[in-house]
Amino acid sequence: MWLAIGLATARQQLRVSVSAAAAAASSSIALTSSSRLAGRSLAASGARLAGRTGAVLFPRSFSVQSSLRKQAVGDEAVKTKPKKTAAAKDGKKPKAKAAAKKAAPKKKKVVAAKKKKVVLTEEEKAAKKAELAEKKLKLKLKELKAKALIGQPQEVAPARPLTLFLKRSMEREPGGGAERLREEGAKYNALSESEKNLLKAEAHQNLLINQAATLAWIESHTPEEIYEINQARLRLARLKSLTRRPPVLKDPRRLKKIPTPYLLYTTASLSSTQENVRKSSKKVAENWKSLSAAERQPFLDEYERLKAERASLPTTFLRPGLEVLTPSP
Repeated sequence: MWLAIGLATARQQLRVSVSAAAAAASSSIALTSSSRLAGRSLAASGARLAGRTGAVLFPRSFSVQSSLRKQAVGDEAVKTKPKKTAAAKDGKKPKAKAAAKKAAPKKKKVVAAKKKKVVLTEEEKAAKKAELAEKKLKLKLKELKAKALIGQPQEVAPARPLTLFLKRSMEREPGGGAERLREEGAKYNALSESEKNLLKAEAHQNLLINQAATLAWIESHTPEEIYEINQARLRLARLKSLTRRPPVLKDPRRLKKIPTPYLLYTTASLSSTQENVRKSSKKVAENWKSLSAAERQPFLDEYERLKAERASLPTTFLRPGLEVLTPSP
């Protein structure tokens, strides 16, 4: 009875140890010292039972540890098995690395041949200098023409009788050239006085229309812009002798300079004479020097009056030489 109980106990312990070993192998845990001691104790208990009964209970117990070791080594081998690459799965060989790019050959520096100095004669130097001066003048004239706005503002209607007559004649029968203009000019001279007076009256009305249009064009620009346009037109007239000089625009917003006593005397003297202006100007200058203080006093008083009148006006200095009335808010 006791022998049967011992055998059953041994078998139960063997089953427990085998199941514990299998669990350790499935979780890939290495065999510890405690499992080895458990195996030895199981082997010893089996040997004692065999001695009592005289039979071999565990003929293959010595191989448990070795089987466990083999199973653990097999699990580690499964874990550490190298993964196949995508190319290996597809059955293709991996591509070799691209060959390094060859370095581009260095370009040889091309040394330009030294130019020989050309020795110019005095005449060639003068001609080259004159050519450069002409180029600079052309550039300057082009710049001034752009600033001067030549041809602006345009006339709305002919303001002279002859121009009005020619325009109507050309509208009736266009073409003809210069010869046609001479013929039309002769026809105008052959007109009667009453016909010419009608043309003069109409041309005067056109003049008023043009003045109103010019004033509107001037007021559409700032006083500074009109000042720059006038300065460009004056410089253009000095640099180049034009057949028809562009007119200086009269801006009503700009205040004129107060005339000096000498200018007041000159204006009064020239208005009363019919002589040549240059000849009379010399005489006026000599007469002004010969005037006494009492004779100059009226012109001095007029200058002071104009100066006080200007001081009472609300004015604004926009730049040197440009004074305008301050617009009311």
